[in-house]
Amino acid sequence: MGRMKRLALAAVLLLALARPVVAADHPLLITPAWLAERLGRADVRIVDLSDAENYARGHIPGAVHLDLAETRAQASEGVFRVPTAEEGRRLMTQLGITPETTVVLYDDEGSLHAAWLFLVLDVLGHARVSVLDGGAQRWRAGGGAWTTTVPPAPASSSLSTPHVSADRVAGAAWVRERLGRRDVALVEAR
Repeated sequence: MGRMKRLALAAVLLLALARPVVAADHPLLITPAWLAERLGRADVRIVDLSDAENYARGHIPGAVHLDLAETRAQASEGVFRVPTAEEGRRLMTQLGITPETTVVLYDDEGSLHAAWLFLVLDVLGHARVSVLDGGAQRWRAGGGAWTTTVPPAPASSSLSTPHVSADRVAGAAWVRERLGRRDVALVEAR
């Protein structure tokens, strides 16, 4: 299986493990048409998780850039952990995300980075989050607006510290305890 297919599979699995978003106006995967209808709305925050060079070459209008390397909390070499509540508050403040904000995530890596931030926001209790189905490639292929204009920094908001739902993430001990159980599926998606 090719690298992109593995990345896409990993992204889908991460999204499937996250809490389902059931509100009709906050679907898990959104189409380019859904997003196009909401461009420019103050209650919608678009987050581009592509690398900085690609973001500078162009992005969806209004999208803020998030450098994944600067925001992931590294536990050990090649292993990342979910942010603490305070780290989560800083991240949400940096992105201008409030409890009322609908967050739309995309990247140009088969949605792997978008799926990571989806999981982080889910663990931090933010349910109003969606991933752009097909990412930047599908948006552009469908004729979606593209710009090099960097939007102003999101307005700083005073957020309370989110509650981290640590039970949303399986640790090594949890996995070891359940190895071999028929009711638990462990998927290798590297």
